[in-house]
Amino acid sequence: MISFTTPQRSLGRFTLEEAAVLAGVPEKLIRRTLETKLKRTAKRHGRRRFGARDVLAFRALASLPFRADPETSLHLLRILNGSKEASGDWRRVRNGLVHEGDVRVEIDLAGLEADVLNTVRTFRDAVRTVVVDPDVLGGEPVFAGTRVAVSNVGALVRRGVPLATLREDFPRLTDGQLRFAGWFVALGRPPGRPR
Repeated sequence: MISFTTPQRSLGRFTLEEAAVLAGVPEKLIRRTLETKLKRTAKRHGRRRFGARDVLAFRALASLPFRADPETSLHLLRILNGSKEASGDWRRVRNGLVHEGDVRVEIDLAGLEADVLNTVRTFRDAVRTVVVDPDVLGGEPVFAGTRVAVSNVGALVRRGVPLATLREDFPRLTDGQLRFAGWFVALGRPPGRPR
């Protein structure tokens, strides 16, 4: 059974867009999974919210070398939710999963889980360091205690500027903040009127 060592609530809840960026998958994959009613998610204020376990499930689905049909996805999600040791063509093996269908696939859950937890914690910690102050850069989101716009750093990250170069250019920012800046740009501006 997958056992996150930290309680799920403390890892945070994410919008569909955030879950897609954290899982490294297109939003379309998550929407397709939701449309087939394979994954129940909590709703708050009319929008679906996703936890770290959901991000793990979406990343596992995206890692498959084939497009999973709804039935295959359902069996994978049942095992990931810990309700079964085997389901359909999937079975749990030590720290991983094996698909024994037309295409044999092995997923290293221990490595995948560690990566997802690291990603979720990095996002959660870095988002807390972003502030919006009308007196600093005209209200542009910046990292706390700096005049460094998150979007400017994110544009550099998305362009592929090496992390070592970014560390030299922005010595006050942590690696987590640099990573978050790339996600921030990928998420884009939220819809609605500016403040």
